[in-house]
Amino acid sequence: MTDISTDIQVWFLRHGKTSFDYEHSSYANFIDMLCNGNEKRLLKKHGIKFEMLPDRVELVAYSPALRAVDTAKVLRKKLGVKPMEELELLREVRFDCNIILPQEYISLARSRKDILKRWYDGRNKEESFEDSLARVRKIESFLSERQEKTIILVTHGWFLRLLKLYFVQGNHTPTIDDLLKVKPVPLGHCIRATVARKSRV
Repeated sequence: MTDISTDIQVWFLRHGKTSFDYEHSSYANFIDMLCNGNEKRLLKKHGIKFEMLPDRVELVAYSPALRAVDTAKVLRKKLGVKPMEELELLREVRFDCNIILPQEYISLARSRKDILKRWYDGRNKEESFEDSLARVRKIESFLSERQEKTIILVTHGWFLRLLKLYFVQGNHTPTIDDLLKVKPVPLGHCIRATVARKSRV
């Protein structure tokens, strides 16, 4: 039995900047981005932190949302990587439009805790927390079967909380307190983890 190296280095990258103002958005704009933001494009001043990424990478996989596709294209040009793969598993958490109501909303910063709690408690009708966690496990399976040693996965802010808990902290059964303690990954920034490769006979 031959055991291939388990040293798969993975960078989970949040897509770069778009025209959406995360800090000062109205309720209508926030809900539109949260529930219908797949067509938002990446800005030319994307803010991707290349110094956090490897100089050479063997694979870039990315969410089907346009801002993630655009981010992957920037990576391909900058890093010279050829293998690219769109991966539905990397999409943002699907939220329903009533996850936060107009009378409750003040700002994203003030509403983040309520949204996270409702997602965790099963009150997000579009995608339960368990469904999101199941996607994380499928990503682990996807990674464990790859031959590449350096991989960048382009994804989104809400989903990155789960990826950080699971892959960086090794927490596979997070509580709501665990989820609330995870700090948002800034746009264009990443987290890094090592994922075990499956042994092959």
